[in-house]
Amino acid sequence: MTTDPKHIDYIMYYEEMTDDDYKFILDTIGELKTRIKAGFVKYTTTTGREKARPVYTFKELHCAFDIETSTTYTVNIMTGKTDYYSSMYVAQFAVDNIGVRFRIWSHVREFFIKLPQLLGLHKDETIVVFVHNLDYETSYIKHRLNINGRSFFGKSRQKPIKYIAENHIYFHDSFSITNSSLEMLAKMYGTKHQKTKQDIDHSIERNFLTPISRKEERYIFNDVFILTDFARILFELYDFIPDTGTQIISRKIEQSAIEHMAEFVGADTFARWRESCTDDKQLLKRLHGYIFGYEYQTGGFTRRVKGIVDPAFFTPYNEIGIVPPPQGMTEPDGRTIYDFYTWLYRGGVAKSNARYTSTPDYLPYGVQCRVGGMDYTSSYPFVMTAFNYPVTAFREVDPAKLDIDSLRLWYGTPDFEKWRYIFIIEFEKIQSSNDYSLESRSKIKGENIVEDNGRVYSADKLIACLTDCDYSLYKKYYSWDSKRVLKIWRARAGKLPDYVLYPMWDDGRKKAELKHVEGRETEYSLAKAAFNSYYGLLCKQPVYQNYYFDNIVTGRDSYETTETDVLNYFGRKRDYKHTVENMIENYHEPTTDMIEPQKYLDCVSNFILSPFWGIWVCAFARFNLMTMIYYVGQESDWITNDTIYCDTDSLYFKNPERHKHLFDIWNEYAAERVARRLPPEYMSSLGTLGKFDNIAMDDTHDYSDTFINFKTLGSKRYIKEMQTKYGKKIKATVAGLPKGCIENFCKRTGADIYLTFDNLFDFTIYSDDMAEQEKVKLGRKYHDEKMVFFIAGEKVVEYSSCTLYPTTFKIKMSDMYLAFIDDLQTTIHGGKYANTQIY
Repeated sequence: MTTDPKHIDYIMYYEEMTDDDYKFILDTIGELKTRIKAGFVKYTTTTGREKARPVYTFKELHCAFDIETSTTYTVNIMTGKTDYYSSMYVAQFAVDNIGVRFRIWSHVREFFIKLPQLLGLHKDETIVVFVHNLDYETSYIKHRLNINGRSFFGKSRQKPIKYIAENHIYFHDSFSITNSSLEMLAKMYGTKHQKTKQDIDHSIERNFLTPISRKEERYIFNDVFILTDFARILFELYDFIPDTGTQIISRKIEQSAIEHMAEFVGADTFARWRESCTDDKQLLKRLHGYIFGYEYQTGGFTRRVKGIVDPAFFTPYNEIGIVPPPQGMTEPDGRTIYDFYTWLYRGGVAKSNARYTSTPDYLPYGVQCRVGGMDYTSSYPFVMTAFNYPVTAFREVDPAKLDIDSLRLWYGTPDFEKWRYIFIIEFEKIQSSNDYSLESRSKIKGENIVEDNGRVYSADKLIACLTDCDYSLYKKYYSWDSKRVLKIWRARAGKLPDYVLYPMWDDGRKKAELKHVEGRETEYSLAKAAFNSYYGLLCKQPVYQNYYFDNIVTGRDSYETTETDVLNYFGRKRDYKHTVENMIENYHEPTTDMIEPQKYLDCVSNFILSPFWGIWVCAFARFNLMTMIYYVGQESDWITNDTIYCDTDSLYFKNPERHKHLFDIWNEYAAERVARRLPPEYMSSLGTLGKFDNIAMDDTHDYSDTFINFKTLGSKRYIKEMQTKYGKKIKATVAGLPKGCIENFCKRTGADIYLTFDNLFDFTIYSDDMAEQEKVKLGRKYHDEKMVFFIAGEKVVEYSSCTLYPTTFKIKMSDMYLAFIDDLQTTIHGGKYANTQIY
């Protein structure tokens, strides 16, 4: 160890620490003068009103925490159950490059209580501690520390993003900010410490007494030193601590809104706002009210001013005579609530053509022909730039007065460029007219539905809520005996606000200009990640569910936990209690309280973005992709579509020479739309938005413009084989398996990759026979119960945990899909396409 903490990593052991060691840590922190806002803590006033107060940290405090666990298959003495159980055998905390090692939980708790006291932190001051994948650590510490549930913020019960423990320890998830592995985080941010190769054999059982070698110690502390490096960079980049990556983008959009608000709301309106507002925050509130509407009191009456988003679309929807959305949920009091946004929203399409999907008896080695592959350049930024979105409120139109088939819902037509439509339609005897079944089963109500791998091939009756883009695609991909239009809404269309587009374009330009620029790698990585994430900020529901997690440690071996789900808008509050007292564990029956429902406007987050914009970003991208697949099908032989597979912004297809001109035509069109909308200063960097790029050229480093074979088992499961300068190369993609995993396994064992790909029903990669790029497929199981068990000869206790254990990877084509493939290939539309010489 060293006495110079400024240059070399320094590690100390908690059980050996003295007051001088604490002073040593505190001296490195600095004078603690520069505060940075860490977030907010909710609290309830004496009048019962819920408010939030800001909490802060200091820019000199760059802290991180991590634990290492060991797993065994044994008996839980408390319950008698045999299962995989895990326990913490070492934990590590770091400030900058000074680390503290712990072997038992009581020492962790003592340290986290003592450090804020020695720092003299006030009630609004915290120590921000970054944890990568906070959900894992939380599964162990949530019953070890006092947790302020009103500070808890997360995506779900098991996906916490941040919370305060012991009043001052503010745990933050670094993964939610970067959305990348620790190794990629280190590379993206250019941290001083980089991820080391694995030096710990996790198959060895360990406990709190197991010796840890210097080599292992360096490995486990390197992980927290990466995060303290990351914290320093983050505090330098921003004047706040982001909860998520999209929050960083949200701040950029807010700053841009101040500059570009007038272009969206009108110069006169903006001038009035500027005159009456004292600061930028009030201006943003005005913009929020312009979008979502607002209320004000005058003369003892409440006046309601409508915005461009009608709350009726995001409130319980159950009008008499209209079949409600399939996402209906029955409340304890018998009411049924519906989520209209989820019914209308659809994401990208990932789909294999069932006619080319392999089974053990059909196409076991793929299509075995030249295959083209194309993908859109930045598909979402392109449609955000080039197309028109709802910019006024949707108004209902009488279906009897509008023939929707008279609308020209096509590129360049007035109906498509000037208006946006929403339809609720009931179809009778609907049938796919194309190999590509379009609609997701989860989005419709129907009768006697025939499914094509989760999509609707046919139905006796189908009710769907559709955007104009989706109805236009329905007309290309389905035929039906009759239809009944139940509802129509229409809104004026215009370009997305400049305050959304300009920050996105800025990040896109930065990404283009900084690529391969030495010394600017971090800026490039952050700009690239941001540029591709703006659409995600638009795809957010305005009304959300609150979740709180409170834990009070009531004794050495006891605690009381309360978990609360709150649906403010719908007026429901559900509490779950779990207590341990004197070794006795008790799960209380959940209680459900019907609380006073809040008004819609009281529950909407401080959005300055319309939820409809996100709906149409995905709709336009889907429209572009599926339209291209439709035209490929129009030029294909016989009754099938040459497209083999597609995924959000890419497609793979047969007969690439035949279809090349389609992509050339599209590229000219995309260039024209971009040039029409993109300011001149961005053209050199972003002029290729929306154009098709050749995937094979990228994969083979410009050696070949086509693949030589393609095999698919369904969505997110495919193999592509290509010819490179150095010979043939195969790349396999399987959702849930690491890249290169199957290829390395087959290379090492000599297995046939095409047949191995078929037999992933029980696929295992062993940790003791692992190639460098392979990883063990791990199962994950949460234990929310007290566990007492033996590991490596010692008795250990965990109050809760998350156990990772080696497991096989299972992939299975459903019997329904296999039957559909067989039916399609033998009876439907003339039988197997193999008979028309695909080889």
